[in-house]
Amino acid sequence: MSSSGYTTSSALFFLFLTVLAAKVSFCFSTKVYVVYMGSKSGEHPDDILKENHQILASVHSGSIEQAQASHIYTYRHGFRGFAAKLSDEQASQISSMSGRIWPESPSFSDTDMPAVPPGWKGQCQSGEGFNSSSCNRKVIGARYYRSGYEAAEGDSDAKKSFRSARDSTGHGSHTASIAAGRFVANMNYKGLASGGARGGAPMARIAVYKTCWDSGCYDVDLLAAFDDAIRDG
Repeated sequence: MSSSGYTTSSALFFLFLTVLAAKVSFCFSTKVYVVYMGSKSGEHPDDILKENHQILASVHSGSIEQAQASHIYTYRHGFRGFAAKLSDEQASQISSMSGRIWPESPSFSDTDMPAVPPGWKGQCQSGEGFNSSSCNRKVIGARYYRSGYEAAEGDSDAKKSFRSARDSTGHGSHTASIAAGRFVANMNYKGLASGGARGGAPMARIAVYKTCWDSGCYDVDLLAAFDDAIRDG
């Protein structure tokens, strides 16, 4: 009787370890993904590589070392992007990253736009890779909020994208251009559908309030941004 109980317990323990091992193997299985970030740019190769590592670090608990280990290729001549070994969950996180804005894009040109409305009370906040001169008659305001993020996550450079309203992933610039981008000629999507493109309201103004960072968005930062946006007008 005792021997039978021991055998049953051993079998259950072995089954538990087998299931656990299978679960761990499933969670940490990785595949090679290509992250497409749009058309090529004139940025310095070192800056492009740094940005790629920042994006990867955001899905590796802020570790630049793990980001560098997962990085395989950087693409910068034919298009902008990189290849990396990622789990399905990490790839999903990168694909849904919340971006900010890249003001040099022709989608945000202020050519032929009227002056900024006199009642506008917003500001163009300088920061990493983003000067107050980055704003114009199209992008009329830019702020960023990280106090809540840092209170929860700590003041770690490895866990942040640009400490400014600068877009580090392209997602924010993409969505802003869909909503209010100016007309840009000779565009295409991966060589297809060539032609011009514009946003839904090309003469509308854009004000940027960056509240989301590598580990997510914090309510206190979001509320501060809403509060300022209401005041700015």
